Amino acid sequence: MVASKLAGSMPAKKETPDDTYRGRFANRLNELRAGRDVPKIVKALAKAGCKISRATYYNWESAASEPPFSALPAIAKVLGAKSIADLFPND
Repeated sequence: MVASKLAGSMPAKKETPDDTYRGRFANRLNELRAGRDVPKIVKALAKAGCKISRATYYNWESAASEPPFSALPAIAKVLGAKSIADLFPND
């Protein structure tokens, strides 16, 4: 009976990362990282005062979560952005 209810219902449209601002931000982080290893990025962030785990960084790049505002200066510095504004997608 449960299967028949599920079979007849339409699944909700799943948003792709590009459909959300968080997803576009995650894509921008990935672009700025430009193939550098995440462990090296995480070490550099720690030296810049933003101590996070690799899992946390991966969550930022996969749009599972967002960095806190206080981490943005360190992220911009480590990823070579000219300013915090360069971390955000232009739309």
